[in-house]
Amino acid sequence: MTALALCLLALTDAGLSGFRAAAGRNAAVDKRAYYRTAVLRGMATGGVALGVIGIVIGAVVLLASDPVDRYRMFVAHGQTMLAVYVPFATFVAAAFALYTIRSVDLRSMLSTIVFGPITLLRPLVIVGGAFATGVTAGADVLLAALTAAACMLAVEPIVGRYYVD
Repeated sequence: MTALALCLLALTDAGLSGFRAAAGRNAAVDKRAYYRTAVLRGMATGGVALGVIGIVIGAVVLLASDPVDRYRMFVAHGQTMLAVYVPFATFVAAAFALYTIRSVDLRSMLSTIVFGPITLLRPLVIVGGAFATGVTAGADVLLAALTAAACMLAVEPIVGRYYVD
């Protein structure tokens, strides 16, 4: 369940990265299809990132002297990552829930006060979750956590290249 939760958070983050990369780059009035494509593009890029992360973690687990114990260690440290990521994700989800209210004032306030700072905090939260788990673990878990952080931080710039004129 821990790995599944981390993957769902990563894919959601990747989809939102696709949305951010596309935002403000289309003059169409009805942008639903445009943004849907951007989100799917972000999620596809996130899927590739998850594949890289899976290869790194799989290699570390399979090369360990006791793969079952190493896997359990990764699950335990993944729960530490969730302890960092879930509160942040919950805050973002709550902001998006408020964004569904059709109020220009509320949406403007959310964009300025919440979504702007969240975008700036996102890399710190991602790296913070990696370090939170790596501090109490061995070098192999820290390497895997930092690889995961680097892969997830790379999603938005990679997707953003599609929208560069």
